[in-house]
Amino acid sequence: METKNIQQQIDSLNKKMDLILEHLQQQKSNAEVVKDLGSDLTLIGNDAFKFVEKELDKRQIEINAEEIGDLLVAFLRNISNFRTLLDLMESAVDFGKEVEPIANKMIIDYTNKLGELQEKGYFEYLKTLTATIEQVTDRLSPDDLSELMTNLINFLPVIKELTQPEMLNKVNKALQIMHEMEQEKIPSYSLWRTAREMHKPEMKKMLGFGLTFIKKFNKN
Repeated sequence: METKNIQQQIDSLNKKMDLILEHLQQQKSNAEVVKDLGSDLTLIGNDAFKFVEKELDKRQIEINAEEIGDLLVAFLRNISNFRTLLDLMESAVDFGKEVEPIANKMIIDYTNKLGELQEKGYFEYLKTLTATIEQVTDRLSPDDLSELMTNLINFLPVIKELTQPEMLNKVNKALQIMHEMEQEKIPSYSLWRTAREMHKPEMKKMLGFGLTFIKKFNKN
């Protein structure tokens, strides 16, 4: 029984030794990998240094070690500022991601609105208005345009009176009568018939209206 326990302990020790040897072998392999990597990096660094040195020499650029040192010191001194700048850039990127959907929606709405204006013909109206303005500017000098605007302002009271409902109703009736007269056969009037018509009340009233209007017009 004692012999069996001793054998088990020996087997356990052997397993532990195997694990230790395996671990040491792994460490050795890692050290070799690190060594190889260091050698490769050294070769790359040497090649890069030679390349930079060659390019600087080709461009006739001289490096001042003191200036490089000052630059490194300034960089190390402003690490916190660079960190702040990176944080601001990160915040700007996040803000851009948040604003992007809103901006896309605004662009889509703007595009749709332009489509509606195009369908309603507003751009054609604008094109025609632009062409009209160009013709006006070609035919009228600035002085002519100024005089026209002055006369238009003076004519505004007349336009205001003409656009009153009562006046518009009278003008509409007059136009309707003229339209009906064009469709009828207007008879010819002799002097005798004209004299007979002049004795009618409506003709006397119309003649009085005309004479009164002429007198007031001449007086003013």
